[in-house]
Amino acid sequence: METQSDIIDFAERSAKNSLILFIGDFSSTAVLAISSILVARLLGPENYGVYSISFVAPALLVSLIGLGLDSAAIRFSSKYMAEGSRRLMQRFMRMIISFRIATGFAASLICFILSDFMAVALIDRPSIAPYIRLLSAVVLFETLFSLLYGFFIGLNSARNASIARILMAVFKGFTAPVLIIFGLGVYGALVGHILGYIIPSLIGLLMLYFNHYRRLKTTYGLEEDNENGDCHLKETIKFSLPLYVSSLLALLLSNYQAILLAKYSSDLEIGCFRAAANISMILTVIVSPILLALFPTFSRLNSHGFRERIGEFLNLSVKYSSLIIIPLAALLACVSRYLVDVIYGAGYIQAGDYIVFYSMIHMLIGLGSGIFISLFNGLGETSLTLRVNIINLAIFMTIAPLLADPYSVPGILTSLLISNLITTLYAYDMARRRLGINLNLSASARIYASSIISAVPAAVMAYYLNMPGIVGLVSCSVIYAIVYLTVAPILKAINMEDLRNLERIFGGIRLLKPLFRVIAVYESRVMNAMLGS
Repeated sequence: METQSDIIDFAERSAKNSLILFIGDFSSTAVLAISSILVARLLGPENYGVYSISFVAPALLVSLIGLGLDSAAIRFSSKYMAEGSRRLMQRFMRMIISFRIATGFAASLICFILSDFMAVALIDRPSIAPYIRLLSAVVLFETLFSLLYGFFIGLNSARNASIARILMAVFKGFTAPVLIIFGLGVYGALVGHILGYIIPSLIGLLMLYFNHYRRLKTTYGLEEDNENGDCHLKETIKFSLPLYVSSLLALLLSNYQAILLAKYSSDLEIGCFRAAANISMILTVIVSPILLALFPTFSRLNSHGFRERIGEFLNLSVKYSSLIIIPLAALLACVSRYLVDVIYGAGYIQAGDYIVFYSMIHMLIGLGSGIFISLFNGLGETSLTLRVNIINLAIFMTIAPLLADPYSVPGILTSLLISNLITTLYAYDMARRRLGINLNLSASARIYASSIISAVPAAVMAYYLNMPGIVGLVSCSVIYAIVYLTVAPILKAINMEDLRNLERIFGGIRLLKPLFRVIAVYESRVMNAMLGS
């Protein structure tokens, strides 16, 4: 019989994978950011513009041939691993990788042959055609790399996923600037980008073969294979097609947002909007690994016969993710102007107001935002994911023009917030009615209350005290952290049972253990003081 301990075991593995994926994402993002700065400086504005626009056609083809197979790799590999279906897993790997290579090669060939046509039809720059021909190779290897990354996550090998991602960043980040310095200019930058996918993809294939494919028999137990299981391409496409359409809808939403910005906003507002989006990536880099790790975990829970406990795990995921994300989002909103001043300078100060909207969107995680998508995908209910994305796009496209006209960027961001809120509530309703899952909203309410109360003194300091950027950033952050860690146990946003669970989940992660111990000791003292009074 399953116990609470079983669920905590899944949470512990999910937390460790999230941290490993976060390290890979953060490291690769940092390397690529430094590399992009070097490439921009070495090429100069004009050549950097040519370099940037050369990716339009290949990027479009990458999007069109994705077919949601990366998510299918996560879903089915985690499912077959949990079931011990070794031969089924091997057939699935061979089938999906062969299909991805075939479609990727075909798309690369199309990109190469039609480079002249696409240079004129898509960007009206005939001179870009040679660069598009060169980049045709990246279509195959970028899609292959994404598939391998999905396999590593589904196979519970976050370490290999992070290694692959870091290798990609290092090869791309090192070779592009070096080739430019050697006098190859735009060609050198593009070759560096291509090598950044070719070499890690080949290394990734070798890691997948030797660490997983060849060792399936010993790695995934001695259970009999499910000979009746359906590993055909038809089943995979049935699962992944709604996710593919969802990705196209997300692309449409992004482009529609860009059109509204161009129509209703000044250049200054657009610049500040981009700066706000870049800074808000701090939260995205933390949230994305959590959601990515939860996806296969829900699939494993289902395959292990824990389906009736999935609601319990989801509530645990929402609560502990909220304990991390909601206070960080509230803090980011409080110090947004200081952060903008430190990173971009006083000229971008308006971006601080825009960051508040992004913070509020991320705070919807307390209502299950993002986590429900991981749940639906993990259980194979991708049609629900598609519904959520259709509704999100429909709501945004309806209200955004109405708010963008009078309010410009704040109107667009308000539309994003409203559409995300409504679709999160819709996803919750689907989970409740279709899957019988209910959220413990009282737990989220306590976390929201603790974060908002803690934000008051930090926001007052930020508004009334005219401190230098870095001083204000540090001072407000320290005040916020102290108040939050004091208020959270008082409002019972966190309790002794949570501390014990979090000790199991995070205590074994060496990188986080010292910080967690300090926080746990302080929280325990606050709780004991409450009991003593």
